[in-house]
Amino acid sequence: MKKQKLQAEVVKLERLQNSKNGNPKYAVTLENGRTYKNSADAGWVFGVDWEGVEPQTYVDITYHETKSGRLVLDNLQIPAVRTEAV
Repeated sequence: MKKQKLQAEVVKLERLQNSKNGNPKYAVTLENGRTYKNSADAGWVFGVDWEGVEPQTYVDITYHETKSGRLVLDNLQIPAVRTEAV
């Protein structure tokens, strides 16, 4: 369960059904075609300006992949400056 970082363009943002405790859940699909979902009751979700996350927005994410292949979003930020790949 090694955490990985990625900067990519958002293709789709979807607001999912709240957790059983009433906390928000999101699914973010990036330009690589993969969809990342935050875990239920993740506190960091409240610190993100979700209205600023829209298609063609570049985001920095931290995520991990479970043994079953699920991509769990551990953090998402909108960078002030986009870093170019070398």
